[in-house]
Amino acid sequence: SHSFINSSNAYLMLPHSLFITVQEINPIALYEENNQIYFIDYYFNLIKADIESINFFNVPIISQNGVINYEYKESGRLIKKIINNSDLLFNYINEIEYSNERIYLKINNKTKIIIDRKHSIEKLDVLFEFMKKINNNITLYKYIDLTIPNQIIVKEKHKTIWIRII
Repeated sequence: SHSFINSSNAYLMLPHSLFITVQEINPIALYEENNQIYFIDYYFNLIKADIESINFFNVPIISQNGVINYEYKESGRLIKKIINNSDLLFNYINEIEYSNERIYLKINNKTKIIIDRKHSIEKLDVLFEFMKKINNNITLYKYIDLTIPNQIIVKEKHKTIWIRII
């Protein structure tokens, strides 16, 4: 009945063996609602978080900053898509910041990925293709902007590049 246990099974093998399997939850983000902090797990469940669990699980923090019509499952879908396509990107993300029209993925080395909120899942597909082209080395960039149709705008540490998608 512990909140961090997803499922458990116990098996008795006669005459004297007991086997117990425990599957823990798989948190994918940290989220605050009504002054309470929760983890969002892989299946979009909310699990209350305490200071010990926050320090134990290294997951992105979700910031809403007064966003209208925010629903935590929106973040769950976005993060699940990232996990299913790029563990590397998921491990780089420190924070996911929502505005009313944009989503900002903030990466460890201060790289920022900017995505249009209305088309976030489709824009992730573009990001994954771009990452393949650059051998997943997104840390070279100050920002990657995916908000303009048919373009990716990137700013390297020292210059800006516009890439037109054909």
